[in-house]
Amino acid sequence: MAAYTAAPPKGGLDTCYDFAGAFFVVPPRVELVLEWGNVLELDRSGVLFASPPVLFHDCLAFAPNSDDRMPGILGNVQQLTMEVLYDVAGGAVGFRRGAC
Repeated sequence: MAAYTAAPPKGGLDTCYDFAGAFFVVPPRVELVLEWGNVLELDRSGVLFASPPVLFHDCLAFAPNSDDRMPGILGNVQQLTMEVLYDVAGGAVGFRRGAC
């Protein structure tokens, strides 16, 4: 993301960029490392979050928390291209890319 100009935070999102004048924007590759070494690569369409009213001002779709020991939240922007599988009896959640 070093190729783009940093922009002010928007709401709870603190890693924002000004893409004015950029012909083509390439979001970064993001992988979530889950328990037992499982890796979930996010679809690039769920990495940037654009919110009005400022055109060309987008933020990485990740909100910080105050403590690394706090649980992370996988929000609906990241889940846009995933099927979420719930095993209520087994107490597990799974993700399958490209299923939606």
